[in-house]
Parts: sequence; structure tokens; C-alpha cells
Amino acid sequence: MFNRFFQICPSPFATLLLSSLIATGCGQSSSNLTHGRKVKQIDAESSTTLDTNFDIGSERRAASEVTNRLLASRVAAKWNSSAPRLALGQWRNLTSDERIEIGGIKDRIKEVLVNSGAVRVVNPDFKNFDYIIKGKLRSSTQYDDSGDSLVRYVMTIELYDKLGEFLGSWSEDFAYLKS
Repeated sequence: MFNRFFQICPSPFATLLLSSLIATGCGQSSSNLTHGRKVKQIDAESSTTLDTNFDIGSERRAASEVTNRLLASRVAAKWNSSAPRLALGQWRNLTSDERIEIGGIKDRIKEVLVNSGAVRVVNPDFKNFDYIIKGKLRSSTQYDDSGDSLVRYVMTIELYDKLGEFLGSWSEDFAYLKS
């Protein structure tokens, strides 16, 4: 496209005009993307949040923490180097926020488990597992007279053997204060 333009208008003025238009257009596009506000990159692992909603950062941190607690437990210590087959079973969102995607939580737990090398994660539909993890996410909200709110989330995982025997439970809780 540019080659054709320069064949039609080979003058230096045309080149300057085209360059100005491209630069101006790009400058306007980038400022429109941020709506005139400054954008600052932060550490993705930080606990910075703009509201009391459960966000993807909270999801990843809580799922990692609760899974690492399972992996550090006395139950997991008995596995030694046998790498048992572990399935992720049913998860329930017991919060009032139906937008929370449980699939993302399960994906992070699966990632932590596989990367640990302590277990082999298998599909629960095939019933070929040694253990199954089930989980839930709960929340409660408290308000004060001034309109401030405190939202507390608790993520819990439960470990069962293939016969359904309960072997343990681990949880991670975190809270957001909005004032």
C-alpha cells in the first residue's frame, strides 16, 4: 500500500504528510484506549484490587495456597514417590456472586498439582483414580452504619479416597474491606 502511495506521490511533502497522519492516528488510538488516564503495570501476584469482588488474582492465589496446604499435609506425605492418580470432582460456588468461574479455580489447582510432581491428575469420568478432590467457595458480607463493607471468602478442598472415605480438608480465607 505504501509503495503504491509513493509511486503516485513521490514528493517529500507527501511523505511527510503520510508520516504525520500515521503518527497522529496512532497517538490518538493509544490515548483513547486508556480514556486519558494513566496506566501503571503492577505485579500480577500482588493483592491489589479495586473492589470487594472475587477476581482472577484472588482465584489464583487462593487455589494455589489451598492446594499447597494439601500437598504439605500428612496425608500427602504418605504418598512418598508413588504419584497416585487424583481427580478433581464437583465444585460448588456458594457465594452470592454467580459470575465466579469455578472452572478457573479447578484449572489452577490442576496446574499446581501437576507441577508438583506428587500426583497424576486424571479425568474423574473414567473412575480410574486413587483420590478425588471436591471443593467449595463460600462468602459472607458484613456492613457497618457508614456504608463500609467487609467481604470474607473461604475456599475449601476436601480429599476422599476412591471408596468415598473422607481423608482431610484444607481451606484458605481472605477478606476485602471497602470503605
